[in-house]
Parts: sequence; structure tokens; C-alpha cells
Amino acid sequence: MANNPSRRTVAAALLAGLCGLLSATAAAQNWPARPITLLVGFPAGGTTDVVARVIGNELARRLGQPVVIENRAGAVGTIAVSALQAAAPDGHTLMMLVVPTVNFFHFYGKKFDYQKDVEPVAEIYDQYNVLVVNPAVAEFADVHTLPQLIAKAKANSTGINYASSGVGSLGHLTMERIAGATGIRWQHVSYKGAAPAMTDLLGGQIGVMYADSQTALPHIRSGKLRAIAVSSEGRQADLPQVPTMAEQGVSGVVAVPWGGLVAPARTPPAIVDRVSSEIRAILETPEVRDKLRQAGVVPAYKPAADFGRFMAAESAAWGKVIAERGIKPE
Repeated sequence: MANNPSRRTVAAALLAGLCGLLSATAAAQNWPARPITLLVGFPAGGTTDVVARVIGNELARRLGQPVVIENRAGAVGTIAVSALQAAAPDGHTLMMLVVPTVNFFHFYGKKFDYQKDVEPVAEIYDQYNVLVVNPAVAEFADVHTLPQLIAKAKANSTGINYASSGVGSLGHLTMERIAGATGIRWQHVSYKGAAPAMTDLLGGQIGVMYADSQTALPHIRSGKLRAIAVSSEGRQADLPQVPTMAEQGVSGVVAVPWGGLVAPARTPPAIVDRVSSEIRAILETPEVRDKLRQAGVVPAYKPAADFGRFMAAESAAWGKVIAERGIKPE
């Protein structure tokens, strides 16, 4: 009886698949075989870098191999994404991915596809922000709530000015999201970083900013700034007296910066699961939780599949804001 070519083809495909599976399994069993590189898309000393070093130290201790932090700063983290995509998918290269990096792709017509571009591993943290005004600026001396700020914006024919750390920053996009939800106009004043924006806010050169809580908190406590709303789903532990936007009648505006680990696409699932489980255990450690809080973030673990779905939803939501508000890169 003649051989059936289709059967030979199927058999070959099955054999190739089995060999690939065995190879991936063997690689996962021997992982890590050398030091792990953890890419960070921002300079040393920033929040993303600090968190990466805390997590990297713990991973190194648990895995028995060094974790080397490699800062590939520039282009809002996309230089580090390119380095990750060029790396072998063997679990020896990881990256700390943050929401501004995901959003940056929208400015250049490239949707960030987490299923093709990277392999989600685990969300690590959330970072809370707060909408503040400078009460020493006469225009905002009587603004204590979000509705009062919105009313003032509506009464101003040209729109009131607000500061952000730059075009496309989460502060910028959140303020535009508020404008879209309420029908008001803002005038965006873009700074090259959060530090100069905060300096001008405190100096009274500008009166409104959506700032990260860690930076703003000392000034809120001193009375130099007044917190009028938080954009998280619930109130923040450090600012329990400050209501959410939803509590003040502005629904659909939840904006929480986040960060998590990703790997090159096609990294073996066994390695992804191992790293994810280690991250979960690390984030349950009181010492690590304290260190992260000192860095201004809140531990917020999501496993790989959940983190992937979350990234996709975030990318779609912020991409919609960018398109609807006509936001263009500088």
C-alpha cells in the first residue's frame, strides 16, 4: 500500500511540534542559566527604576542568578521596548513596562498589541495621582471641589490653564479625559518633566495640575496645594478626605498609572508562569511592600493573563482619548 503524503505531512508536523514542546520544556527546566537583564525605559532614580531594582534584587535572591538593571531611557520607554523585542525569548530578558510607554505608540499610528509585541508576565504596582490647585493663585482661591473647578472653566471663555509633565503624559491625557466628559475647555501648558511643572505650580505661575500623590502630598499637608479630587476608583489611604471624581459627578474617568513585567513574545509559558508566581510571592513580603510604598507606589499584582487583558483595555481607552481630543506629539 502506497504511503499517503498527507499522513507523512501530518506526522512530520506533529513530530516538529513535539520537539518544539520538549525543547521549550527543557529550556524552562534549566532556566535561569545565566544573569537576567531587566530593561527599564527611563533614567536611574525615577519611580520605574526604583521599583525595578527592588523587584530585581528579590528575583535574584529567589532564582539564584543576578538580575542586571539596564536603563534604556528615551522616547517614553519605547527604546527599551525595541531592545526587548530584539532579545531572545528565553526568559533572560525582561522589561518593566508602564502605561505612558503603551500610550506613546498611539501618537505614531501604531497600536500596541500586547499579544504580538510582548508577553505579559505580571502587573506589579499602581501609582495614585491627585488633582490639585494652588490656593494662593487668586483665580483658584475659592476652588475646593471638582464641580467648582469645572464651573470656573465653563465661565472662562478661553479655558483655564493647567500644567502637565509633557504631551501624552498621563496627567495631560487625564485632564483631557475630564474635559471630554464634562464639555469644558482647558489650556494645556506642557513642561519637560514633572519637576519644573511642580515648581511653577508652587510658584503660582500656573494654578492647576494633575500630579502624582507622592510629590504633591507634602505640599498638600503644608497647605501650599489643595487636593480636590483623586482619579482612582476609591479614595486613597494617604488622602482619605479627598473624594474621587465619580463621587463628584464625573463618571468614567479612572486614571491610575501602573507598571508591570513583560517578556519577549513567545517566551515559554512555563518561564512566564514561574516569574509571575515569584512576583506574587515577592509582593506579599511586608519588607517589599514597605519599600514600594516609600517609592510612591502601591503593590497591585495581576497574573499574566489578567495583566494582558488589562493592558489591552488600557491601550484602547487611552487611544480613544488621544484620537477624540486630537492630541499630537510635540
